[in-house]
Amino acid sequence: TVCRWLTSESGGVQEMRRVREDQAFEPGLRIAVIVNGCMGDLQPMIALTRCLVHYRHRVCIFTNANLVPICWERGLDALPVFADSQAVMQNIGGVGRSRSE
Repeated sequence: TVCRWLTSESGGVQEMRRVREDQAFEPGLRIAVIVNGCMGDLQPMIALTRCLVHYRHRVCIFTNANLVPICWERGLDALPVFADSQAVMQNIGGVGRSRSE
């Protein structure tokens, strides 16, 4: 069997392990990224998510309903778990303020 060596750093110590060439790599971690806000809040999380996906992690972004299509356009998994932030701003003037102000 043909083998190759993989190296990884953990705690400053280099560790080596043998992996058979025909052995399929398992996907990495399952990660949830939670973003409640606007496009400016989402953009850095998209960059982070793309990096994590590149390293074979399974990532899903949980965000506002109006931001989910933006994630999908970039090929990322996303689910709406917060209200449409644009509609909230337009209809009630934001969050955290009482209507009497």
